[in-house]
Amino acid sequence: MTGLQDFIQNYERLEAVKCSFSFPNKPPAQGRYPYYPSCHVRNYTNQYHCFDPQNADRTLNSFITGLWDNDFQFLTYRVPNDEPTQLYKCCKTPAGYYIDYVSCYYMPTHDVYWEYYDSRNHFVTLCSTGYIATGIAKKISPWTGWYNVDWIQCCRLGFGPPVALPPPVTYIGKDQTPVYRAQNGIATRPEIPPGYRGQYRVDPPIRIEFNTSTPLIKNHTVAKAEEEPLHPWSARYKRAKPRDSATPKFKADLRLHKLEL
Repeated sequence: MTGLQDFIQNYERLEAVKCSFSFPNKPPAQGRYPYYPSCHVRNYTNQYHCFDPQNADRTLNSFITGLWDNDFQFLTYRVPNDEPTQLYKCCKTPAGYYIDYVSCYYMPTHDVYWEYYDSRNHFVTLCSTGYIATGIAKKISPWTGWYNVDWIQCCRLGFGPPVALPPPVTYIGKDQTPVYRAQNGIATRPEIPPGYRGQYRVDPPIRIEFNTSTPLIKNHTVAKAEEEPLHPWSARYKRAKPRDSATPKFKADLRLHKLEL
């Protein structure tokens, strides 16, 4: 999971989750379960992270893969006595991958004035590219007294020898709002393993040829399109020459129209 979305309920419930293809070097499972080495369940009412220091061997390098609700409404506003369990599933990363806990940061669901980032058409609370969700929490809103999803934790997903990188955000303001900052380099497009290439569509490169022999501007007047069109399909959109109203054919059509009326 890499993001959460709520439409209009201020994260008093969950409407959608964002899932991303994050493991290009994982051998394809071909639909076989389980997809990950091991999984465990946490309760984000009071267990906010996949990692548990009391059970480090089992929970290290784990991330969120799913959420559960007993009535398929995914309500979070109820007090713990009414909704004591908000279960979510965490799984270990495939072989070769790791979670860079130095790079972790928190993405809140609201601003400093407790205006929630709910939206019908956009994922606002989501992780940066290359990061996955490793924690989730709900807290009581000081305005309503109800529980709302408060933040998700995002950590960088690494592959190969572990490397520690700083978070991709800068915390600003009194509320320490995370703001994404530019990276020092541009990541190259990863190579898709052969086992997954059949799932991706490869579009042919688009080639556009521009005609530079005929200038488009001549003495502050636009050159005529009939001289040489830039694109072969532009000929079909040429404006037809206006019919002369004095031609006999136009007069004959007009007389015929009057007779029909």
